[in-house]
Amino acid sequence: MLEVELLHIHHGDKKKRVDTSTGEGRNEVDRLLKSLCEQKCAVFLERGKEAYRVTGYDKENDKLIVEVERRRGRKPKQPPATRLSLDEDTKAICRVAASAAKVTAVAPVAGG
Repeated sequence: MLEVELLHIHHGDKKKRVDTSTGEGRNEVDRLLKSLCEQKCAVFLERGKEAYRVTGYDKENDKLIVEVERRRGRKPKQPPATRLSLDEDTKAICRVAASAAKVTAVAPVAGG
């Protein structure tokens, strides 16, 4: 069960739970995360006291694609129960099981 908290200044705060064990639920999460990214929302995965930026969703494997910071000379700090899949100069991408994740989406603030 993926839990999504949507924090929006104009539409109000909402919580949504999606069962990702079904194909329908995975399609719903895929559409939701694409929509949030198109709206320029910041989407974060919470793991304990840490938060990681979510950049996508792999609906075939039910995995969130998470961006983690890479420090020079050190291995990237990864969320628990993940596997690193792509490595760049300053960022690393890993995949996290979405079935037991809590995600928070924050809408951009209008104006400034």
